[in-house]
Amino acid sequence: MLLNSIFRMKNLSLLILHITFPIVLIAQVNIVREGISITNTEPGQWNGDNIARSVPTNLIYRNNSISSLNSQGYMLQAGDENPGPNNNNLDGAVISGNCLKWIGTFSPSIITHGLFTGYNINMTVKYNYLENVPYGINFKSGTDSGVNMTFTSGGCAYNVCKNGKFAVRMKGINGLNIYNNTFYNDDNGGLCLILITSNADRTIPSPSTGTKIYNNIFYATSCMAMVRIESGSLADFQCDYNVYWCEVGEPIFLIDGKTISWEQWRAKGYDAHSK
Repeated sequence: MLLNSIFRMKNLSLLILHITFPIVLIAQVNIVREGISITNTEPGQWNGDNIARSVPTNLIYRNNSISSLNSQGYMLQAGDENPGPNNNNLDGAVISGNCLKWIGTFSPSIITHGLFTGYNINMTVKYNYLENVPYGINFKSGTDSGVNMTFTSGGCAYNVCKNGKFAVRMKGINGLNIYNNTFYNDDNGGLCLILITSNADRTIPSPSTGTKIYNNIFYATSCMAMVRIESGSLADFQCDYNVYWCEVGEPIFLIDGKTISWEQWRAKGYDAHSK
């Protein structure tokens, strides 16, 4: 009888607790996309493989193939362009082992985003192959009040990016690690291999700080910038232990659009151990 009384009292206490402090459960779903092949033949706008993200989602996007010739839009859309209710719902996603090939006709007006992850953090983007993708791997955030999202884990690693306007871009995102990738360009149409800027789409653009670039291979057959960065994004910026090769001379870099020689770049404290 004593035990029954204790159980009844505990159950009554739990009922009162639930009535007084209702428990709200946030829906979370798992999405695994693997072994899928997608070919798009529309030449204009295409939204790409657009990942659902209306609720917090554990995304694994692995070993898929996408080819397209669209002049605008995306190939893989795993994020948002602007602040909104779906932001951060793909935090911690794993995007690995995929092949993205853009088969359109290259021109200066092409703005196709390849692997796009806007307004999410701590994603692991690794072992992917991108060929001729105009805007390669994209990380983006930023609010109109000038606040960026910050990576505390994950990053961009072991990818191979061949040709395109740039291989990897940070646009208003902080704390991203870029390591053990191979960036190669021989199409003479590239702007740079890595691009680091603020998000100028917002009312107050905030620079992309805390980027770390380590153990990568940079190879260009023309005189193009290996890294192009705005001076505001140099806060906590680190770059070292990389290998650079340019077939027509020493590698160059750009800060605020101004060409920086290999010697000048190293004098600023970057790539002290690089070759």
